[in-house]
Amino acid sequence: MDATSVKFLGFALIVGLLYNLRRAVPWRQTILLIGNVVFLTTFAQNWKGYLPLAMFVAVGYAAICLMQYPRWRVLFVPIVAGFILLFTWLKRYAFFPSQSFLPFHYLTLGLSYIFFRVMHMIVDAKEESLPLPVRLVPYLNYTLNFTTIVSGPIQLYPDFASSQLNSNQRALTLTKCALGLERVVIGFFKLRVLSAIFSAVQHAAIAQILAPQPMYGKLASACVGLASYPVYLYFNFSGFIDVMIGVGALFHLDLPENFNRSFSASSFIEFWGRWHITLSNWLKAYVYTPLVRTLISKFPSPQIEPFIGVLGFFVTFFLVGAWHGPTSEFLFYGLLVGGGVALNKLFQVTLSKILGRKRYKALDQNAVYIAFSRGLTFTYFTFTLIWFWSRWADIHKLAAALKLGQEITVWLVIWICSTALLAAWEKLSQSALELQWGGAPVLLSPPVRIAWACYLILMTHLSLSIVNVSTPVLYQIF
Repeated sequence: MDATSVKFLGFALIVGLLYNLRRAVPWRQTILLIGNVVFLTTFAQNWKGYLPLAMFVAVGYAAICLMQYPRWRVLFVPIVAGFILLFTWLKRYAFFPSQSFLPFHYLTLGLSYIFFRVMHMIVDAKEESLPLPVRLVPYLNYTLNFTTIVSGPIQLYPDFASSQLNSNQRALTLTKCALGLERVVIGFFKLRVLSAIFSAVQHAAIAQILAPQPMYGKLASACVGLASYPVYLYFNFSGFIDVMIGVGALFHLDLPENFNRSFSASSFIEFWGRWHITLSNWLKAYVYTPLVRTLISKFPSPQIEPFIGVLGFFVTFFLVGAWHGPTSEFLFYGLLVGGGVALNKLFQVTLSKILGRKRYKALDQNAVYIAFSRGLTFTYFTFTLIWFWSRWADIHKLAAALKLGQEITVWLVIWICSTALLAAWEKLSQSALELQWGGAPVLLSPPVRIAWACYLILMTHLSLSIVNVSTPVLYQIF
C-alpha cells in the first residue's frame, strides 16, 4: 500500500475510527495490531517473504525479555552483537559473501526503524529504565506501527507506552483531528508537488551536465543539479513525516518532530540536530554518550577530553551515513558525514582556544559570519549527498564532464548563492512572523491556517491533474 495515497488515508481513517470507538486499552491495542498487520500484508507477494521480518521481530522480543531478568544480563554484549549482525545480514551489507544471503526475496520495509526501536529497548531493559513488563501486543504495535514503520520518527517506547497503555487515555478531540488534517495536507503538498518539481529539475540538470553544451551552460546545469537535490530530499522526507505525524494524531501517538528548519543551521553539527532529529538523538544517546563516557573514564585528561568528543562525533555520524545503505557509496557517505561533523567540532574547539570564549561567542553571533556559515553548511551537505544519490560509475561520469577549475567554481557559486538565498529566506520568515493582529502572529491565526490548507489542497489537486507524476518515497529504501 502506497503510504502517500488516498487509499492509505482512507485505510488510516477507518482504523482510527475503530480505534476511537472505545477507550479501553485492550480494544485499542487490538484494533491497532489488526491495522498494522493488514498494512504489512499489502507488501510481500507470499507468506515466505514475511518470515525474515517475523524472525527479526521475534529475536528482538526474546532479547528484551531476557534483559528484564538480572541473571541474563551477562549476555548483554553477545545479544547486542548478534542482533546487529542479524540486521546487517538481512539488509545484505556488502561485507557478507553473497552466497550467505537467503535465496529468495523477502520484506525489508521498515527493518532499519524496527532495529532502532528494538535496540533501544534491549539497552534500556538492561539499564532498568524501561517500563516493565513489556507485553507482546504493545511490543508488536510499537515496532510494527504502520504510521512509523516506513519512515520513523523514532519514538521511544516509554513515550509510546504512556499514550497507548494509559487506562485514562483522553478522547480524540475535534481540535486534534483538525491539527492532524492540517499536517497531512502540508505533507502531501510537500511530497506530491514540491518534491516532484525539484526531482524533475535535478534529473533534467544532471542530464544537461553530461550533454554537449557551452561551458557556462554546463556550469549552470551543475549548480542547479547539485543544489536542487537537498531541497528535493527535504520536501520528500519532511513531507512524508508530516503525513505520518498527522495520521498518528488519530491514535494519540504524539510522534516527535523529525525536521526543524534544517537549512537554517549555521554549522554541520547544528544541521544534524535539525535534520532527521530522532535518528541523531538516538545515536547520540546510545552511541555517542556511552562511547565518550567510556573513553573519558579510560583517559581522564582535561586536555584530551575535547578531542575525545571529536572522535565520538565522527563515530556517531559515520553510523548515521552508513546506516542508509549496504553499499560502498553509503559507507563513503558516512565517512563524509562523520568527518564533516568531527572537523566542525575540531574547528569550534580550536577557534575557541585561539580567540578565547568571549571573542568566539561574539563571532558566532555575528550576522555575516552566520550567513556564510549557513551557506557553507548547505554546500557541504550538498557535496556529501552526491554519494547518497549516485553510484561510483555515475560520479566518475560527472567528474569527467567538468574540469577541476570548473568544479571549484561550481561549489563556490553554490556557497555564495545559498548564503544569499538562505539569509534572505531567514529575513523574510522572521518579518512574516512579526506581522501581528490582536497580539498574535497573523500567519498562525486559525483563519489564515485554514485558508492556507485549502489553498494547498487545491494546488495539489490541480498539479496532479495536470502532471500526475508519482514521486517515490525515499524512506521506503531504508
